[in-house]
Amino acid sequence: MIRMNRRLFVTAALTTAALTTAALPAQALARPGALRLRLPAPTGPHRVGTTDLHLVDRDRPDPWVDKPYRELMITIRYPAAGSGPLAPHMRPGAARTFTGVAAEGTVAIPVRIPRGSVDWAATRTHSHAGAAPRGGMPVLLYSHGHLMSRDFGTVLAEELASHGYAVVTVDHTYDPTQVEFPDGRVEGNHQPDPESFETFKRELGIRAVDMRFVLDELESWRGVLDLDRIGIYGHSLGGATAAQSMHDDPRILAGADLDGALGTREDPWGSVTTEGLDRPFLLFTADPSDQNHELVSEFWSHLRGWRRALQVISAAHNTFNDLAVIAPQLRAAGVIGDADLEKLVGTSDVDDSPPDIAAVGAYLRSFFDLHLRGDDDGLLDGPSPQWPQVRFTG
Repeated sequence: MIRMNRRLFVTAALTTAALTTAALPAQALARPGALRLRLPAPTGPHRVGTTDLHLVDRDRPDPWVDKPYRELMITIRYPAAGSGPLAPHMRPGAARTFTGVAAEGTVAIPVRIPRGSVDWAATRTHSHAGAAPRGGMPVLLYSHGHLMSRDFGTVLAEELASHGYAVVTVDHTYDPTQVEFPDGRVEGNHQPDPESFETFKRELGIRAVDMRFVLDELESWRGVLDLDRIGIYGHSLGGATAAQSMHDDPRILAGADLDGALGTREDPWGSVTTEGLDRPFLLFTADPSDQNHELVSEFWSHLRGWRRALQVISAAHNTFNDLAVIAPQLRAAGVIGDADLEKLVGTSDVDDSPPDIAAVGAYLRSFFDLHLRGDDDGLLDGPSPQWPQVRFTG
């Protein structure tokens, strides 16, 4: 296990900066003419810092592979008091692996992105590796979608960090198609049947324990992090993870599910679906949704605290992750067509309206500001002309 105080937090951040700087020459691997993607700049008043950490739970055998311990990679993004080199969206090994994954397509990314068409290693975030952190930050945990990775939660994480949160994005090892560790090792998906409901149900329980372990590790960072104000959000299976983690861990005070299914009435994936929650929860879905939301109404009926349900009109499942900004760039460059763009992120983003991912970020921030900081901007009171694509449904 890793134990850290404020000094070691800064040391870890500086180590990340050194590794990021060393990785910069990987841009030379770009093929001539390969698309280089750009991520939108966060809108908050704070510069964003970042550090990656390798956590090892030696008290728990890995549930997916024959290993006597469970290891996780996490990224912490936070309001920074300094600057450093800009961190990559994906490290080189993860980018190489994802190139092959994207070319084949997955249930999570249901289109094929040809090899060599995108330089996945070249994208830079707006996060400064090694930048010194500010203190007293509320904490938000993020859980990625099935067969995705924490890398694809970068846009929302940077947005929230720029507004004063420490955002901890977690890779649930052997579920993502690529997780790169500090020694350069890249681990892929090792689930026997990664597209079955039985796998989703099992994975949900594993992820909830992952989140509890991450919070245990963060306990030694008090002073840098405000661990009396913890929230959680996630996309797809990560949204169900947010709900189940709140159910299992009372330290988490507020949570949000971004287009995440919860199973079927005959086979709910977690106890939270029928036992509910007594703390604030936000449901944010695509409309129409390509997810199975059969249990969402039952889950909604068991929410006993503050609750709100929102939809992004004419969106799709990946509207809630970084593909929301990546897919339009792929279409503009001719890498994918109109049908693929619609399959990934829907049709609601048009030239004269605010981007869907910006709307999701605005409502997420409003939600966590209200329930972790006591700041109410009124955005969650009803429809806003600023975000015409967001519908209130509950």
